[in-house]
Amino acid sequence: MTRFITAALLLLATTGCDAALGLPSDAVWADGADVDVDAETDAPATEADEDLADEPADESADGEEPFVPPFPIDGDEGDEDRCVFGEHVGAWAEDPTLAPGLFEHITHPADLSDLDLDQLEEGFARWDFFDFATLDEFFGMLEGGRVLARDVDSLDLDRSFTHLRMHFRGMEFGFVFVAGTDRPVAAVVDGDVVDCSVAY
Repeated sequence: MTRFITAALLLLATTGCDAALGLPSDAVWADGADVDVDAETDAPATEADEDLADEPADESADGEEPFVPPFPIDGDEGDEDRCVFGEHVGAWAEDPTLAPGLFEHITHPADLSDLDLDQLEEGFARWDFFDFATLDEFFGMLEGGRVLARDVDSLDLDRSFTHLRMHFRGMEFGFVFVAGTDRPVAAVVDGDVVDCSVAY
């Protein structure tokens, strides 16, 4: 056994590891016999790597432009659409394009029309300002125990809208609908108009 190990070590020392293990030696690779085959095999990968290196860094792998969220960029005014109702309900009285009417005070669930009920149901289903189980509980939660309702005319669009307003824990909430329908087009959170879908 010792002689075998000694012979193996001698073989390694004299011929090199590649020959001892049955692998081609450096001299074989230097012949060029197999070099062309390997070069052909490697060429497409090298070209592909070069193509990838030439691609702009901000493009995705399939060549499409990367997704950019549709949010406004600071300082870029552009021709962005403007909500018909502006940004705050407090400015409606001074807005020459809007004609808000007077509020009707609804102080009891029995005073709500079927349309009022449908609008409240749609508004809370979409924005879920706060939870309640019954209309009596709902009115009991509101400051003053009332819902305020008024019409708002858009003079530019020649259309009317219904604004339902309520106060809860010191904050103003509300919904805006296309007049005569339960189609919500905006919400009001502490006076600010949000989720507006009517723009010009």
